[in-house]
Amino acid sequence: MNTTTTPFSLATFTFHLVAKERIELPEYKGSTFRGGFGHALKQVWCLRPQRRICEHCQNPTACAYSYIFETPRAFGNETYVVAENLPHPFVLIPPLTKAREIAAGDSFSFGLNLFGSGIHLVESFIYAFDKLGDIGIGPGQKKFALEKVTNGDGSLVYLASRQAGSLRYDNSEDNGDEGQVRVIDFDELVAASANWEGDELRLDFLTPTHVIHHGRPTIELTWEIFFRGLLRRASLLAEVHGGTKWELDYKNLIDTACNTVKLKSRKLEWQDWERYSNRQERRMKFWGFVGSVVFEGNLKPYLPLIKLGEYLHLGSKTSFGMGKYQKR
Repeated sequence: MNTTTTPFSLATFTFHLVAKERIELPEYKGSTFRGGFGHALKQVWCLRPQRRICEHCQNPTACAYSYIFETPRAFGNETYVVAENLPHPFVLIPPLTKAREIAAGDSFSFGLNLFGSGIHLVESFIYAFDKLGDIGIGPGQKKFALEKVTNGDGSLVYLASRQAGSLRYDNSEDNGDEGQVRVIDFDELVAASANWEGDELRLDFLTPTHVIHHGRPTIELTWEIFFRGLLRRASLLAEVHGGTKWELDYKNLIDTACNTVKLKSRKLEWQDWERYSNRQERRMKFWGFVGSVVFEGNLKPYLPLIKLGEYLHLGSKTSFGMGKYQKR
């Protein structure tokens, strides 16, 4: 892949929380965090939060909620993408533990990845999750407190403190590098892949991954399905939220990739879960595969994209944390 024509930026964060009371959560926690975040964000931004959708909003282009969840074409960067559903500029990564209870006083955390223009909205996420802590999550809407937010490398972005009943962020110059968002460019992923050698790569899918092939969900993941899906998701995010279309010879790139890399082994199984959508006022069933695949061949040219996919996730419903994989 030509790195001069594949611009992309992202930032990854960890939100550190403390339970104020005993919190019950489902085994897969993505729906709880994503649903709660959407509700809290709307309370923070929307002038008429009782409305479930943004159809008649008078100012959608200046609303963080509209941009994050509705992703209107009029907001931010111009795009010529004709897809019905534009990708969200974020991925929430819920706690991956299967434990269904957090005791009062226990610390817990979740991850957040932001892409392109979405990086500048990190404070909206912080304010929303601080508000969600006051609203509560899980059965009985149990409360928690947001303590701090760190970059993926552990450096401090925001430290929450309470003054006069409001949230304040300590990101003053006295903290040195603290308060600085660490932005990752695609070129960094290219550089990080330069010394990789080998002809075999294993990917572990850690959260349910919902991939559509020929109009239907599939568990029969191949290198071609994986590569096409990842390339499409990355290029859509770059154009919609990065403002720059990837100038690639997609047909030649896909043909070459499929001629030089193959599936070696696959151990995947279905996993499903349900959530109630307040926005759509109905229960929704989600499913996807978890497990591992091994690819073999000339993988090095595609390693930067594969590493990018570790942040972007694969397939649909990624804002719930679905489609998370890890390279091994």
